[in-house]
Amino acid sequence: MEREDLVLEESSRVALITLAAGEESPWHHHSAVTEQVVCVSGKITLNLAQSSMPVILSSGQRHQILPGVKHSLSNSEGIASTYLLVQQGAYDFVPSSS
Repeated sequence: MEREDLVLEESSRVALITLAAGEESPWHHHSAVTEQVVCVSGKITLNLAQSSMPVILSSGQRHQILPGVKHSLSNSEGIASTYLLVQQGAYDFVPSSS
């Protein structure tokens, strides 16, 4: 995973993240952070614990993840995929199982 932090403030973060082919972030949630995931290139799959159907984002599409929602992001493409992550709220990262 390649991450470029564009904004790092106490109550907001913006990062450009690239997932290699087949790469997946660990399952986690945030206690007080709302996230906007915007696909920049390739396809990004959002796996949400409360849903049996993943959300697949193509370039230009976005999805909001509310606080407390367990999720992971993955790239099932054969090439790298990039997304913009916009987080609002007091940041925390709580690892969890799916």
